[in-house]
Amino acid sequence: NLMRIHWLAHGITPETVIARLTQLRIVSPPTEDVVSNIEASWKKRQHPSNVIFSLLAASDRLTGFDCEAGVVPVDYTGLIDRLLRISKGGFEAVSQHVDKVTRESEVRFIYNQKAYTFAAKDFGDWYDVDAVIRGLNGALNHAGAEERFLLPYTGDQTCIVIFAPE
Repeated sequence: NLMRIHWLAHGITPETVIARLTQLRIVSPPTEDVVSNIEASWKKRQHPSNVIFSLLAASDRLTGFDCEAGVVPVDYTGLIDRLLRISKGGFEAVSQHVDKVTRESEVRFIYNQKAYTFAAKDFGDWYDVDAVIRGLNGALNHAGAEERFLLPYTGDQTCIVIFAPE
């Protein structure tokens, strides 16, 4: 609600946000259908996060998942493959090894032809989301990339992940 108040108090509209995010190359120029859907949604609810998330989703810079995988051990390769679809390339070859004693997962991947590894703790059927994001962002940082995987607060057990300049 605070964001909505801020937008309304400062005359921020979906059109100004579309223009600014496009100018900053955070999102691709949206199609007329996307703009039309955003405008219709805005007229109904005036919810800023709907505008932003719609733009990010239309530009393939947004994904989401349930932090509770429902299986043990959790499948980090599948989760990372999902995240990499919004990353605009450079990542490849994800593998996972689960230690039989500690049940900690060692996750390996390649970014820009360099191998990286990170450890993910065993939380039963819950992902170690912090380890995944730290691992992927560590590779991006090391390579000098300007983008990062960002986690906006959701207030529940779902994760929304945005891939955008930091």
